[in-house]
Amino acid sequence: MTLQLFATNNIWVGTTASWNTAGNWSLGHVPNAANGGIATFSTNNKSCTFDVALTGAAVPAGISISSTYASTIKGTSGLAVTIGASGISMTGTSAAATLDLSGIGAAFNCTSLTMAKGTFKSVNGNTSTFSGAVNISGGTFIAASSGALASTMLTFNSFFSQSGGTFTGNTRYITANGTFALTGSASFTSTSTILFIENNFNNSATFNNHGGTVEFDAITDASASSANTLFAFLDIEGGTLTAPANMSVAQDFIFNTGTFNHNNGTVTFNGTTTFPGSSVPTFYNVTISGTINAGPIFNVAGNFVNNGTFDATNGGTITFTGNTTI
Repeated sequence: MTLQLFATNNIWVGTTASWNTAGNWSLGHVPNAANGGIATFSTNNKSCTFDVALTGAAVPAGISISSTYASTIKGTSGLAVTIGASGISMTGTSAAATLDLSGIGAAFNCTSLTMAKGTFKSVNGNTSTFSGAVNISGGTFIAASSGALASTMLTFNSFFSQSGGTFTGNTRYITANGTFALTGSASFTSTSTILFIENNFNNSATFNNHGGTVEFDAITDASASSANTLFAFLDIEGGTLTAPANMSVAQDFIFNTGTFNHNNGTVTFNGTTTFPGSSVPTFYNVTISGTINAGPIFNVAGNFVNNGTFDATNGGTITFTGNTTI
C-alpha cells in the first residue's frame, strides 16, 4: 500500500483564472476536501475565479493570501462557497489583495477569518456565516451593499475582534453571537438596518452607528467599553444590557422587555430622542444636549443635566429614585 501525503500549502501558480484547473496549482490538483491542501496565494499575481461550487467534496481546507499577492480572487454567480477548518487568512503585504464574494448570490460559509491587509467583500443577496473567530487587525471588510432582508444575514457565530482597519456594514442585517470587541485603531461603520448583539459588547475604538439600530437580545456586558459609544437607535428586546460608563443615544431608546443595568454610568441624549418601548428604564446620570420629546417616561438614580430641550407636554414622567442633582 502506498500512503500519499499532501503538503499543507497548495500554491496558486495559475496561468488562467480557473480555480478548478489542476495545472493552476503547485501540487497538480485542485485544493479540496479529499487532499486537504490550503489554497495559498503568494507571489503569482494572476487573478483567480471560483468556477465550481466550493461545497461538499470541493471544499478546500482553507485559503491563505500571503506574501506579495496583489490580485483578486472572486466567486461566480450561483456558485456557493464553503471554506474548511483552516478558514481564511489575509496576511500578505499588498493592500490590493481582494477576496470578492459579492457577486455569487449564493450562500457563503467559513470557519475563521484572520485579516491584516487587503479587502474582503461578503455575499450580496444571500447569507454569509463565520462559525469561528474573526480577527481584523487591518484591511477593509465590506458587507454587501444590498440584501437588507433578515434572510440575507451576515452572521458571526464566535468572537468578533477588530483592532485595526475598517468595517463597512452598508445595509446588511448583522448578527454577532459571540463577544463583539473594537479596540486599537479599529473603525467600524455599522449597518443602517439592525446589528444584533447576542453577547458582550466592548467598544474602545471608533463605532459609527450609520443611523441604524443596535438590538440587545441576550445577556450583554458593555461595561468594558472605554469609548463613548453613540447609538442611533438602541433597542433592548428581552436581554440584559449592562451599560458602559458613558454612552450616547441620538434617536430612539427602545426598551420593551428585559433589563437595563445602568452600572452607575452616564447616558447622553444628543439628538431628537423618544422612548417608544413598553418598559420604563432606570438611568443613573442623564445628560440632555439634544431634544427629548413625545412624553418620555424614565427613572433617574443619579444626576440630571438638561442642556437641551426636555418636552414633557405629552404626559411624560421622570421619577428621581436617588440623591439627584439637577
